[in-house]
Amino acid sequence: MKSAFKSLILKSSLTLECMALCMSMIALNALAAPNALAAPSSLSSLPPSTIKFGDLYKMPVGPEGLEPSEKLLNLANQRVSMLGYVVTQTPIVPGRIILSPLPITMDDEDERLADDLPATAVFVHFDPTHEAITQLLDHPIGTLLKVQGILSVGLQEEADGRVSTIRLTIE
Repeated sequence: MKSAFKSLILKSSLTLECMALCMSMIALNALAAPNALAAPSSLSSLPPSTIKFGDLYKMPVGPEGLEPSEKLLNLANQRVSMLGYVVTQTPIVPGRIILSPLPITMDDEDERLADDLPATAVFVHFDPTHEAITQLLDHPIGTLLKVQGILSVGLQEEADGRVSTIRLTIE
């Protein structure tokens, strides 16, 4: 019984590693984002550091599960740039989008606890009254978007009850 359980954990770990590698390759192969959101903050005189989905967690996944990478922890509370797909979600949460390395559609009505949101998803917060940002987000589903904002790391409960680990705040 122990060996079967150990084998299952090892297979799950390898699957997670392969998924993370595939997601980072997709993000790396994206040539350009047709849209960009920027944070005009006091840090705007400095060019933002770029972080990719493959940079978020240590690889390979260890016995403790996903662990934040050194790069992610070093960039916490700094201005960063990230390229990803806007997750299509219903219902829409005002002032928040989710970025993913893959185009994803989530319907919370019947899939609340079993959605396809990857562990590398990044929650992007913005002022919902900011016209330029809301107009930019009125694009077709699966939009590839480059976002600049202040990176924060750590568990935080979102307005809709989800728990985010990584967030970008557009100011």
